[in-house]
Amino acid sequence: MDGWNLLVEATITAFHFDHEKMEMKIDVRCHWDGGYNKRIIVSGIDRLAIEEMREYNIIFQVTQFGAEEAMDENSGCASKLFFLMQERDMVASDRNWPYLEEKLSLIRDGRLKLIEIEPVCGASIIVLAESIKLEAIEN
Repeated sequence: MDGWNLLVEATITAFHFDHEKMEMKIDVRCHWDGGYNKRIIVSGIDRLAIEEMREYNIIFQVTQFGAEEAMDENSGCASKLFFLMQERDMVASDRNWPYLEEKLSLIRDGRLKLIEIEPVCGASIIVLAESIKLEAIEN
């Protein structure tokens, strides 16, 4: 499993958001291999949506959309990005929206990254940012 796959069934333990820096840190407690803590660090936030935040948030899966996914019309990257920007599902005619194409181009160029964190229960997170990384933190 790569680091992101280890977040399956991890519990989100804290959110830290710095509006001035447009940076967010998400602390998670992983339950594999005896348990350990990780931090998702998101910098240069362009767009962010967090829905259904609860007192207990468990991750189902994390999907990263990079350059390859931004070029593949079947990857779901465009529809996730559109949902993030418009808060509704994309229909065929929306694919021609110039602002959507502009953001997809930035993802294809590697200047922006799109990530979706889907929950078993609790918070659903979609974020478009310049940098998204996963780090280990001390237990």
